[in-house]
Amino acid sequence: MPTSFSTTALTMIGLMAIATPALANGSKFSLTMEHRLVHGKKNGVVHSLDRGVLTISGQLWVTRCAPGATGPSSVTVEVWEDGILDHSLCSFAVIPSKKLGEKVSFSTTCQSVSKSSFFVVAWKVEDDGCDIQSDGTLTTK
Repeated sequence: MPTSFSTTALTMIGLMAIATPALANGSKFSLTMEHRLVHGKKNGVVHSLDRGVLTISGQLWVTRCAPGATGPSSVTVEVWEDGILDHSLCSFAVIPSKKLGEKVSFSTTCQSVSKSSFFVVAWKVEDDGCDIQSDGTLTTK
């Protein structure tokens, strides 16, 4: 016959298992944009994630602007699903700070996805003379 201590311990473990939220599946990314385009798939950087609602979050900052630069310009960030016919899951613009090294945060929920592989694309309309860095995480919940 179980003691009251073991019964209490088993009950607490059971409650903790029930109360534990589902953990997100995530993959970190980073990119350096020296001209106007960074393409994760073409650079061999693809992220495998489980099924769930896909979210991208991170930060973006200017690392250098050449003399006479016209930027920094707005950066469009996209998340694509890798496949025979790649397709865009979400796209949004981030406006970098004009102050070198000052990070601007972003977070966007894309959509529900099946278990698959994904990549990040970042681009500017023109090469504005400013270099950009970004890092963050792709997650599914």
